[in-house]
Amino acid sequence: MLDSQYSRLPPQLQAAADYRQRLIAQIVRRVLAAWRPNSPQDPNAWFASHALPFTEMVTHGQLLAAQAAVASADVALDLQHYDAVPELSADPEAFAGVTGSGDPVMGLAYAQAQKITELVDAEAPITERAQAWHHAGVMLATATQTAISDAARMAILTHLAARPGTTWVRVVRPPCCARCAILAGKKGTSRMKFLRHPGCDCTAIPVSEATSDMHKLFYFDAKEYFDSLAPEQQAKVFTKAGARAIRDGADINQVVNARRGMTTITSAGGRRRLITTEGTTKRGWASDYLREQYGASLQKAGGRYRRTSVARMMPEEIYRIAGDDRDLALSLLHKNGFLTDATPDLSGKWSWAKRDPAVLEAKRRIDTRPSIALSAGSSADDQVKPALGAEIDARLKHDYSQRITTTPRQFRKVVSRVLSYMDEAHQGQTFLPEYEIGLMKKYDRRGVKIEDSSIRGTSYRDPVEPGKFRYRVKINGTIQGQELTTIHELGHLIKWKYETRPEIKPVFAAIRQTPSTRKIENYRGDLAESLIQSYLLSDDELFARAYAQWVTAKTGAPKLVNTLDFHRGQQSVLKSVQWQDDEFAQYIEPALDEFFGQL
Repeated sequence: MLDSQYSRLPPQLQAAADYRQRLIAQIVRRVLAAWRPNSPQDPNAWFASHALPFTEMVTHGQLLAAQAAVASADVALDLQHYDAVPELSADPEAFAGVTGSGDPVMGLAYAQAQKITELVDAEAPITERAQAWHHAGVMLATATQTAISDAARMAILTHLAARPGTTWVRVVRPPCCARCAILAGKKGTSRMKFLRHPGCDCTAIPVSEATSDMHKLFYFDAKEYFDSLAPEQQAKVFTKAGARAIRDGADINQVVNARRGMTTITSAGGRRRLITTEGTTKRGWASDYLREQYGASLQKAGGRYRRTSVARMMPEEIYRIAGDDRDLALSLLHKNGFLTDATPDLSGKWSWAKRDPAVLEAKRRIDTRPSIALSAGSSADDQVKPALGAEIDARLKHDYSQRITTTPRQFRKVVSRVLSYMDEAHQGQTFLPEYEIGLMKKYDRRGVKIEDSSIRGTSYRDPVEPGKFRYRVKINGTIQGQELTTIHELGHLIKWKYETRPEIKPVFAAIRQTPSTRKIENYRGDLAESLIQSYLLSDDELFARAYAQWVTAKTGAPKLVNTLDFHRGQQSVLKSVQWQDDEFAQYIEPALDEFFGQL
C-alpha cells in the first residue's frame, strides 16, 4: 500500500483524527443498536421513543468533534509557527444540533421513519417493509457519520476564516472513493466549501501559507493510489470502464471528473448513449479535442455557457464501441480528451505530448486496416476463419430459401446490433437523420403476403414541410440476413441527408469505376431485366450497397460478412450486386472514408 497522507501527519494531528474516528464509530454503533436494522419495528413507536435520545446523542457527538477540531487547528498552526493574533475563534456549540445543510439533527431520524410509515400506509408486503427498514437503518448510520464529520470540518474552516494567511488541505484516509482520491492533497479553493459525499471521512488540515510549506507533506498521488489497488478494487472504486481507461493511459482526473456531467442521450440512430458535459465549454479541457478531431463547434443550447456541438463520450460508451480493439479505444480516448499527454492535433509540438506518436500510430493502423477478404471461388469457411481468428457459428449460415418469423422483440435486438456495427465503423459519430424503423406489415401495398415477397426492406421519406422529411424504414421479418439489409436501408437515409453536399460526388465516381458496376452497366437483357438494371445503377441503390459493405469491411462482423458473401456469389450478373474485396478496397472504401471524414 502506498505511503498515505495520514501516515505523514504530525503525531498530534494523527491523534485528533483517530479520536474523531473512534467517536463516530461509537455513536454509529449506538444508533444501529437503537434502530436494529434486522428487526423491523413500528416507525411511529420508534420515533416516539428514540428520536429525542438520538438527537441528544448525535448533538453531543458533534460538539465533541467540533471542540477537538478547533483544538487540532490551533495545534497545526502552532506547529507551523503561525504567530498572528486572531480576534475571533469558532464556537463549537454553533455546529452542534444541525446537519451540514442547516436542518435539525432530529430530521435525520424523522426522514428514515417517514419512509417506513409511507410503506405501512400503502400496505406494502411485509418483506418489502423489512428490506426498507434495513436500508433505512444503513442510511441513518451514514447520515449520522456525515453530520458529525461535517461539524468537525466546518468548525475548522470557520476557525481558519478568522486567521489571515491560512488555508487548508484535504487529507484522505484510504480506502477512499475516486472523487476523494483526486481531491486529496489539494488546497482549499474556498474558505467555506468542502466537497464531500454521504459517509465521507476526509478532513481539512490547516496550513499557514506565510510561515510554512507543511502542505507539501500532504501531497497525494491519485494514480499511485489507483496502482496500489487490485484490478477488482480498481473497478469497484473507479468503475469498470473508468479503471480500464486509466490502465490504457487516460488521465485519472479526466476520467473521474467526467462523471460530474454524465448523462444519457438518444442519438439520431435511436441508441441510448452515455455522454458527459464535463470539459465541453470553451475553456474546458475536452473542448479543443472535440473541435480538432470531430470538427465540433461551440453552440448555445440552454444553460449559461456555450458547449461543443459534438457530445463527449464517457469511457463506458468508448469501450462499448471499441470492444477489445485497443487501437480504437486509444483513438477514441484521445478524441474525447481523456489523454492529457497528447495534443488535440497530434502534432507532437509540445514537450508534455509524449503520447502523440503512439496515438497517431494507432489511428494509422485503424485507417489502414484491411477489409475481410472473401475471394470468389472460395468458401466462406476457408476465407473467414483465418481473417477473424474464429469459426463462423453454424447459426450464421443462412439458407435463404427458408423463411423465418421475427418478433418485434427479436427485431429490436437486430437494430441494436446494427447500430453497434455502425457506431464501430464511424468511431462513435452519427450521420443518420431522425427516423422510424419497424417490421413490414403482413401484407404489402399490393396485397401480397410478406412471406411471399422478395423485398427485403424498404425506406422512404415523407415531406413534412419544404426541405424537411420524416424518414421511415421497414424490414421484411421473414427473410434472413436482416442486419445487412437494415444497414443498407439506413444507408439510403444517409444518402438523402447529404445528397446535396458536393463531398458525395467522388463517392459515386469511385463506385462507377469498379469492374462489378461496369459489368452491370454493360449487361444486355430483356425489358424486365433492364428495369432491374436501372434500379441497381441508381445513385440511391449504389450508395446503400456501398455503405453496407463499408460497415462490413470496417467491423468484420461475421453476420455481415456471411450475408455479404451471399450477395456477391450469385451466377446472375443482376443478382451478384456487391463488390469483390480487392476492387472495394481500391475504389470505394477510400472514397467513403474521405466522405465521412469531410463531414
